[in-house]
Amino acid sequence: MARRPLLFALALVAGSATAQMRPRAPEPWTFGIRAGVGMGYRTLSANLATLENELIIAIRDEREVPKLAMGTVVNMGKQLGKRIGVEMGLGYHQLGWVHRVDLEDLTYGDIIDPRRGYIYATDNAIPSKSTFKDSFHYIEMPIGLTVRVGKGRLRSVSAVGMAPSIMVAARGRTIYEYGDGTKEETRYEKSEDFKGFNWFAYLSTGLALRTSDRFEWRLQPTVRYGLVDILDAPITASLYSGTVDVGFCYVL
Repeated sequence: MARRPLLFALALVAGSATAQMRPRAPEPWTFGIRAGVGMGYRTLSANLATLENELIIAIRDEREVPKLAMGTVVNMGKQLGKRIGVEMGLGYHQLGWVHRVDLEDLTYGDIIDPRRGYIYATDNAIPSKSTFKDSFHYIEMPIGLTVRVGKGRLRSVSAVGMAPSIMVAARGRTIYEYGDGTKEETRYEKSEDFKGFNWFAYLSTGLALRTSDRFEWRLQPTVRYGLVDILDAPITASLYSGTVDVGFCYVL
C-alpha cells in the first residue's frame, strides 16, 4: 500500500521535470513607432593642435549653443528571453547647432560671416545680431539589444545599440536682426564636403505601460552620439543629441 503514494509522487516529479524540459514557445515579433524632440549639439576637435585652432574652438564654444533635435523610428523587435530582446528598424533624425554673433558694435561696412569669410551686403542697414543655424539630416538603421524589467502593466524598458546612418542633407540658415525689429532670413544648402556616413551609438531608457495583451505605450528618453567626425578639416565636429521619445509597441 505504501508503494502507491510513492509511485504517485514519482509520477508528479517526472511530469514536472518533463514540463520544464519542453522548449518554450517562440516569442512573437513586435512592431513599434516612436518619435521625439530634444536638443542637439557638437563636440569640436582639431586635427592639428595649433594655437590658432585652439583659439577658434574657444571662440566657437563661446558663441555656439544647442539646436532643436528631432527624430522618428519604425522598428521590429523580438524577445530572446524573459528580459533580453533585440530590435532593428529604420528612422530619421535631425540635429545640429546654432552660432550667434552680436553685431551692435559694428558701425559701417559689409557683414562678414565670422565662420567662413563670406561677405553679405548690408545696403546701408547694419544688423544688430546675426544667427547661423546648421542642420544635419540622417536616415538611420538602428540595431540593438533591449532589456525589460518588472512585472505588471508598468515596466522599465531600455535599449542600447548602434545605428549606421546616411546623411541625406546638410542645410544652413542665416538670420539677421535689425534695430527696428525686422529680420532677414536666408536658407541654403551647405557647401562643405561632409562625410556621407556615420555611426551613431544610442542609449534609451524609460517606461512601458501595457494597456492590453498586445498594445503598450512607451516613454523613452534617448541619447545619440556620432562616432565619426562629420568633416575632414583642420577643425571638425562630432554630433550628438538627446530627445524624449514617445511611442507605442504592438505584439504581432
